[in-house]
Amino acid sequence: MTDAASPDRRSVQCPCCQATLTIDQTTGAILHAEPAKATTAPESLGSAVEALKAQEQARRERVRQRTEEEKHRKEILAKKVEEARKQVKDLEGPPPRPFDFD
Repeated sequence: MTDAASPDRRSVQCPCCQATLTIDQTTGAILHAEPAKATTAPESLGSAVEALKAQEQARRERVRQRTEEEKHRKEILAKKVEEARKQVKDLEGPPPRPFDFD
């Protein structure tokens, strides 16, 4: 489907997401992408409710994981600081100054 207004542009449909892409033929760059209209409706009300319940369960699981990570965050940070202190103690003398390299 060539655009009549400009012969160097071409409109194609994406096989994956059904979006309409306007592509410049000389460079191959995508000039415009128009997403496909969502026309898929759930097969039944029951399947839609099940999908919503699954999404809610996934959200709850993510919140639970983040809460567990936050509980142990202080411990992890303390271990990282202690390790950094050990590495600093092992250094000999002050760090080199940039103008010493000249």
